[in-house]
This record gives sequence, structure tokens and C-alpha cells, in this order.
Amino acid sequence: APAYYLRARDSNAPLMGFQTPGGIGAGLALAAKIEDRARQENVRGIENRTAPMIGQVHLRLLKVEVVTESDGRQVARPLPPEPPRGVYPMRVGERFMLRVDNDSDFPLYVAVFNLASGGKNYLVGSTTNGDLVGPHRSMVITRSPWKIGPPLGLESFKVIATTSRNVNFRVLDNQ
Repeated sequence: APAYYLRARDSNAPLMGFQTPGGIGAGLALAAKIEDRARQENVRGIENRTAPMIGQVHLRLLKVEVVTESDGRQVARPLPPEPPRGVYPMRVGERFMLRVDNDSDFPLYVAVFNLASGGKNYLVGSTTNGDLVGPHRSMVITRSPWKIGPPLGLESFKVIATTSRNVNFRVLDNQ
């Protein structure tokens, strides 16, 4: 079947794995994928090396199992933590939650983005202005456990923290 994709001059492989089935709207679908990836790379590149909370805000992946209590409620129980190393290998079907640790002396509005392997940015949390995490406090920002599923790939997360509650992080989300 015909497909549209971009390639380098010296290769027939699609750049960044982007291809779309041929047909009506194929060019627009390919352009949307490229736009999503560009937006994701812009979010990935956001940093402020002069912020007073540098190195004091951390994102932790908490592996959990979901169990059914005697009253029928399902609850997430934490599994033994793995040492922090930045990459957490997980299998399809495993579940996790995300926790933000604020080790700074400031109350912070924290936005967490899932930079998904498909090229989209997903704002995680309960508010578009970031979740308020008090000084020297932690907060689980996923309301319920996430379940690992296909497609396989590397999921990344970006944490943006600010002392202002007037930042609208939704503009960086491209769901």
C-alpha cells in the first residue's frame, strides 16, 4: 500500500519513523506528526539553569500492583522501590504512579508532561496551572495507576516547576 514519509537523501528509511498511509489527507497527517514531534522537542528543551530550586525537584516512578480489597474496592499497593537511575524498565501489563518530591524551601506549582513515544505531550495532573506541592513535601500526581501497554518504546517525563500559579501549561500539551 502506498505511504507518505520523509527520508534522508542517502536512505529509504522514514525519518523519525514517521509515515502515514497514502490517500486523502495523508500529507496533513504526516505534517501533524512532525508538528507534534517539534512541540515535544521544544518542551524537552525547556530549562532554567538559574532557578533557585535546581536539583531540588524530583520525579519518582512508583511501581504498584492493583489489588481488590475485601469490600470490593481496588487499591494500588506500592512494590519495593528500585534505586533511582533515570530509566525504569517495565513490561506490558505492569502499573505505576508518579510522585513529585519538592525538596526546596518554596511552595511550587509543578507540571509534569508525558513525552510519549508517539510524539505527543500529555499534561499529567489535576490542573492546567500545575499541582501545588509544598516545601519539603511530596505529591502523587497520577490519580490512578497507569498500565504499561503497546506500542513499546521509551516514555519520557518533563517536570516544570514555578512559584507562580498564573502559568497555563495547557499550551504545551498537544493531546
